[in-house]
Amino acid sequence: TEYSLMSMLVAARDTDGSSMSDPQLRDEALTLLLAGYETTANALSWAVHLLVTHPAALQRAQQEARAALTGEGCNLGDMPNLPFIKRVWLETLRLYPSAWSIGRTALEDVRLGEYALPHHQNVILSQYVTHRDPTYFPEPEAFKPERWEGDFEKSLPDYAYFPFSAGPRVCIGNMFAEMEGLILLSTVLKHIYLEQGPNYDSSAFASLTLRPKNGISVVARRAS
Repeated sequence: TEYSLMSMLVAARDTDGSSMSDPQLRDEALTLLLAGYETTANALSWAVHLLVTHPAALQRAQQEARAALTGEGCNLGDMPNLPFIKRVWLETLRLYPSAWSIGRTALEDVRLGEYALPHHQNVILSQYVTHRDPTYFPEPEAFKPERWEGDFEKSLPDYAYFPFSAGPRVCIGNMFAEMEGLILLSTVLKHIYLEQGPNYDSSAFASLTLRPKNGISVVARRAS
């Protein structure tokens, strides 16, 4: 029997045997659509923006994609051969995390440095702000994929870099999103030449996700 994601949601049962209501099913489907489509699309848009505004990095990424991909597109076997493009991806999510802030509620009274947070206090944590902290990221406003070479990521303290949140509520799709992003970005870079388009505007719009306010204007030409 073939199962779709929606059929699995419909068939799901809670511990008491109850199923989801129609509004719950709708909300779950919309959440999955948002998490599985819009966030990745935003991250890819920002990756293209950073590459077309940094020609040397774009050239290096294109050369790596064309040398590494064994077929028309990227497959899992190619991914270990894309170290620079992975660094581009990590740096993109540092500068433009699709989830730019998250909320948490204190389960008990807690003190964070000089701040006392009472029970049930809501707290906003911003990936966008933390990822641009010079304490952890020298030249924080600069696009530097090379910063991710070696053990840099492992050297960071917990929660200094958390584009997919962290802890027990870390995004369940973080590994899939990285795989999806690398496959799509490297495939595009293999087959398409990219350059800045007319009326270029890289303004960001912070809604539920962090998206390009007016899109990303690029000229795309198929590679010969």
